[in-house]
Amino acid sequence: MAIVIGAEAIDRISATGVSLLVKDGPANASGIIDTVTIYVPDGGTEARKVATFFLISGTTYECRDSEDVGVLSDGLNTKTVSLAVEPGDLIGITQVPSGNMDLASEGGEGILHTGDQTDICVVGLQTAFSEAEDAIGSLYGTGAEAGWTGKVAGVTNPAKVVGVVVANIKSVIGVE
Repeated sequence: MAIVIGAEAIDRISATGVSLLVKDGPANASGIIDTVTIYVPDGGTEARKVATFFLISGTTYECRDSEDVGVLSDGLNTKTVSLAVEPGDLIGITQVPSGNMDLASEGGEGILHTGDQTDICVVGLQTAFSEAEDAIGSLYGTGAEAGWTGKVAGVTNPAKVVGVVVANIKSVIGVE
């Protein structure tokens, strides 16, 4: 099963330069987020970090995993990452050292923000956020659920390999 997290990365009416978490689309499963998309308004940005976060209490979240996604250009940016995620995690972004991400002030579940460009994407760091209800950010991630192995001999679901008990597979020819 595919993992999804965040809100569609599209051109929205406004932009923000604060570090934030997107409340829309909490992670639907455990696994690894391998691709993130971010929509950046005119002007691009120097560098950014993205991360997954889990709730501690209230509006305090802890960074689970993070990646530097580097320089982003105007428009839609797609970056390859490897971010651990658990069900209910949120995706977030740090505007390091400056820049903007597209945002709409209404039409979503809300965002949690720092009010500045604080680096929130530090694994283990707990941050208390302010909430902006109804806002929606253009930050989205996809990946693969934990335990998913992809294809085996052209079969997309290893459980469908005839005559093989999935739990007892010891090796696949040609794979170490």
